[in-house]
Amino acid sequence: MDKNKLVITIMVLLIFLALAIGIFILMSPNKQPTVVSSSTYNVSITEMNKNITSKLTSNGTEINLNQNDLTKYAIVTFNNPHDIMIMECPEGYTLANPTSSTGNKITEIKPLNQVNIEITPGKQNNLAISCSKN
Repeated sequence: MDKNKLVITIMVLLIFLALAIGIFILMSPNKQPTVVSSSTYNVSITEMNKNITSKLTSNGTEINLNQNDLTKYAIVTFNNPHDIMIMECPEGYTLANPTSSTGNKITEIKPLNQVNIEITPGKQNNLAISCSKN
């Protein structure tokens, strides 16, 4: 085998190795973001045109959450006409300190341990809460 064929063979093997590593990383199970050893954390949800972005903050560390990770830290639902967003802490946590940086009207429903905000269509709608371990 001449030198050029050997170099090409090695390059092809390296490409396949890189692809295999990439597939392995993509197929690895999602790891839950770490809530930095705290019994209280904050979750902020921003909704606009039915799209949600979310952030988790604990002990000064901020983590952007994808939809799967969000469900581990907060339960977010909408009523049928999508004009009210409902947010709860997961079981074993108590909701506190609801705020809206976008000025949405907040309604706390303490017996259900949840908070609602009225959605303004076409604008950003933000709701932030604290969840404390019971």
